Order: sequence, then structure tokens, then C-alpha cells
Amino acid sequence: MGITTGAKAGNGAAAVAFEQGSTWGTPVAVGASDGLRILSEGIQGGAGVLERETIGLPWGDKADQGPEVWRGPIRGDLFYNGNCGKFLSYIFGTSGAPTQTPPSTGTTYLHVCDLANSLSKFMTLVLARRAQVGGSTKWHELKSAMMSRVRFSGSGNGRVNWEAELLGSGIDRDSSTNTTTQTDAVTVPTILGAVRFADGLFRINAQAGGALASTTDDLGIAGFELEIMRPLPADFLADGTGAVALPAEENVCDVMLRIDLRSYDADTWIAAWRAGTEYKADLKFTGTGKAPSSGSDPYFEFQLPRLVLASEPQANLPGRGRVPHRVEFRALVASAAPTGMSGVTQPVRLNVLDSTSGAYLS
Repeated sequence: MGITTGAKAGNGAAAVAFEQGSTWGTPVAVGASDGLRILSEGIQGGAGVLERETIGLPWGDKADQGPEVWRGPIRGDLFYNGNCGKFLSYIFGTSGAPTQTPPSTGTTYLHVCDLANSLSKFMTLVLARRAQVGGSTKWHELKSAMMSRVRFSGSGNGRVNWEAELLGSGIDRDSSTNTTTQTDAVTVPTILGAVRFADGLFRINAQAGGALASTTDDLGIAGFELEIMRPLPADFLADGTGAVALPAEENVCDVMLRIDLRSYDADTWIAAWRAGTEYKADLKFTGTGKAPSSGSDPYFEFQLPRLVLASEPQANLPGRGRVPHRVEFRALVASAAPTGMSGVTQPVRLNVLDSTSGAYLS
């Protein structure tokens, strides 16, 4: 039956399919294993009216449609496998050939995603939308879409989730490329389990210090947010197409890490702020016991080679009980890879071990 919105069960879940594009504005067909399980999507847009009040003529005497542009968020839980790593690699922009793990025998593969200096990868995105419970599914094809922001977050005993913001060209509601037959055949690759916050280990120490250790450098955070922002404008060119042009970033990529501490420790971080101390850190979520039949346990790992405090930490006392305490860092380019992070110099690297045998991005 392929992927569906989940409306039969009345749970409001949704699903999409995606495939890497080659020419902006020209859709490509999604394949049988290109599905992604999500919680919601809010992509909106279209061709708005260009209003203009002209002296001597009635205001709005003629509708003048502008060009079409689409923006909006997609939210989902982070899963081990299930195309999550592949989908989220679009915010990074690079992903090399994966390494088989264990070598030559396993069915799991390590994917390394680094931030490209400028974003150029985009996808065709097909949205499954169901009008009502038990109704037929309508597939809307976003011909080309580029990812401009991703936020990962998690806390407590809950799942880690993500929210991505996309900018896209026109939507086709009756695509000849992704027909109902094509899209109904799409499935989500086997999910090996949901990523829970409790699966994680956050380690941090001085940027110039030794390699991160699981005992002495484990901070034991109570929550986190990692946000990657690559601002994309919707530009229109006099090129005869009347469509939004291939986006080019209008500002530098910004990476922010926010951590929630279990108890008051502001003095330590206030001192670090005033001293200009720099750090390195990693955050790894491991699906222990979730390995496929022949392979290693899947994982998601974020490596941040150079972190600086983004502001002086505060520790307000809102009332009785535990004092909430959040520390915010900005991730920067490292002049050289720090000890224990071979080859990592961009603000953040994502390492994913899953069952996808091919490269995420070509």
C-alpha cells in the first residue's frame, strides 16, 4: 500500500517521499524505498496576488498573480534507519561513500556528513495528504526543495525529534513524473527503533585538551537543542521561467547548541564566558541491541570541534524547586581538527550508522 498519512487510524501521522534532484525546477521520480515517516508538515505557498493602488483607477481592479513559492516545516521523530539520516543530510550538503561496518561482512554502513561551504543539494518532495479519515490519498509533488534549517531536540525520557524548514518551487497536484501508481509503491525502509534522549551521551572539554573521554568528560545533560541555519532567499529572475531560482544562501551558516543542566552550575559557565574559554564536544545516540541481523548497533553522532559561549549564562530563580539552567553555545570553524576528532573542522559533523548501503548525496 505504500506510505500513507495514517488517517485510517485517526492519529494524524503523515508521510512523505523524497529523491535527490539534478535540475532545479524539474521533478524526479521517487523510488520504492524513498519514504520517510513524519509527524506533521506545514508547507504552504502558491501564487499570491500582487496588489497595487493606482491613481485614477479603482483599487484592485484586476487580479495580478505573482510567481509561485512554497515554504514550511516538516517535523518528525528521529529513528534509527528509516531514511532519517538521508533526509537530514540535505542541510549539511555533503555525504561521501559510506563505509561498511563491520568491514566486508555487516549490513550497516557509516555515513559522514559535513557542512558544505555553500548549499547546492536539493530534492523532489512528494507529500501524502488525505482529505478525511478513510478518504483517498492525494499526492502533492514539490518539484524541487532545499533545506534551510534543521533543529534537533530531546529531553527526559522522550524521543529525540527534528524539525526541518524547506524552500521549494511549485507544487504539482497531478504529476506525470510521480503518478499515483509511482507514489503508492513507496515504502519506508525498516525502522530499527526510535532514538530516545536517554540513548545519548554528551561529552565536552577544552578545545585544546585531550580526546573526549566517556567518564571524565560526560556532562550528563538533561536536555538539548542543536540548530543548523542556512538562510535561503526566494529570488526570482528575468529568465523566462517565472519560478523561484535555485536558492543561494544570503548569510553564513549558523550552528547553535543549547544544553539544559540538571542543577545549578552557572558560576562555572559565567567564568568560562568571561575568560573566553573554547570547547569541543560530541553527542552520540546509540541504539543498543537494535543491530540488524548482521551488523553493528545503529547510531547518530554529532561532533562539534569548536564551541564558544554565545552569551553570559543566567540563573534566575522563578520560584520554589529546581533552578532551571540553560547554556548556549555557537559552533565555529576550527583552524585544525582537535585531538580525537580526526578531519573534523567544520562547525558540526554528523555521523550516522544505518542500513543504507549507498551514499546519501551524490
